[in-house]
Amino acid sequence: MPPEAFVDVIEVSGLARTLTGWTLNDLLQGCHQNISQVHINQLLNNIKDKEIQRWLASVAQHLREFSELTALRNMPEPFLPMDTSSLLGVRGLHCALAIWIESRRAEKASPDQWIQRITNLTTKGLRQEEIELSHLSEGMLGELDCDSTATVKGGAVLACLDYEALRLSILPVVSVTGTQLRFEKIPANATIKRIKPKLKSGLKSYPQWRDRVLGYYVDVVEWDDLLGPDQGWMAFTHRGSPIVPRGKPSGLCNSHEEAMARADEHAKKVFPRMTAKGKWSRYRLTGGSQYREWLVTLPYFPLSFFSSHFDQRNVLFHVRCDIREGVDGERILLLHEVQSDWAQNARRYLQDEASSKPVPTPPWLKEWPSLALKLMLLHAAQQGAAVLAWAHGEVQVDRYGGLGANGLLELYDRTLPTEATRILKPYGRRCGSVE
Repeated sequence: MPPEAFVDVIEVSGLARTLTGWTLNDLLQGCHQNISQVHINQLLNNIKDKEIQRWLASVAQHLREFSELTALRNMPEPFLPMDTSSLLGVRGLHCALAIWIESRRAEKASPDQWIQRITNLTTKGLRQEEIELSHLSEGMLGELDCDSTATVKGGAVLACLDYEALRLSILPVVSVTGTQLRFEKIPANATIKRIKPKLKSGLKSYPQWRDRVLGYYVDVVEWDDLLGPDQGWMAFTHRGSPIVPRGKPSGLCNSHEEAMARADEHAKKVFPRMTAKGKWSRYRLTGGSQYREWLVTLPYFPLSFFSSHFDQRNVLFHVRCDIREGVDGERILLLHEVQSDWAQNARRYLQDEASSKPVPTPPWLKEWPSLALKLMLLHAAQQGAAVLAWAHGEVQVDRYGGLGANGLLELYDRTLPTEATRILKPYGRRCGSVE
């Protein structure tokens, strides 16, 4: 596919930047419903610019490299098992509105009456935001194909709920390790079983080093030329294919170190070995195991936000955690950090629109700490942990040299304990503090 098929089109209207659902390739082919013609003309004129053409060429190169990817090695286990049936895309998370309608699946009322009944739920704790983001009031009549006075069952209303904008995707922060292969010297006279290297006529190769995991080899290669015998080095894949980079069709190297580096670069491209050390592992307590940084993202939310800490779009919040052992041997999931750049930036903008950079308002603007705790409790259970814990605010303040002290004390000493107790109360538990 052309690189234009991987370039999303963003509609800019005032301060909002919204995904249109179309790609640049769609516009070039004349598919551009609901996008202003002025906007289309600007885009199509701009792609003729040399800088844009160079950028599209870099996108094409990026796609070519990823098309060669065979597998990712050492990827951490998923945050939670996949659950395609969940409205939010996460097993264990439920929507209050959906539960309420589900309990009234057999009841009958007109669409107008259903909307009124649902609106009345806001006086009993249902967030208006959930109603708006469900798209129920604006899409029900179209989905049901009826007028506002027709009688419909709750089951039909339930089918009209659309929480696509709220579907979560929880990603680990991973990177490619510096060294992909571990070469071992092959002992002299050792018997080696491998696919015969694919060499040009007149070349002979003798294996010197190998990587046991992926089967890469580095051979010394010999041949005869007009001046007598000569030799060089060559790297091979597990299938015996020589690794030949662009601009050096012979595939020969001047040293075994050069051949090893070439094999390592090839492995990084097709079998990359990943590390989950994250970006901010230096900001944590010593000890612990299975350190992870998790990004809770909203990939289908139409508006866009980019954090200064991560490259991914629409990171609602991030969590850094690891596994510890308690004094009684219990397994503890320790939260080193819970933070929402998006909510923080949005609150600043809402408080002072004149002096702040425009920031779209995210879902869960005020409730994100509660959502974070719910997700981490589910994750702790998945990891077999008996306890979910975090350090006091003063530890966080000391860690960051006093930066944002008031906010850190508020979040870790008051907000999280209060939300945790509220979540645990129905189960007869509460959040406590220990030294």
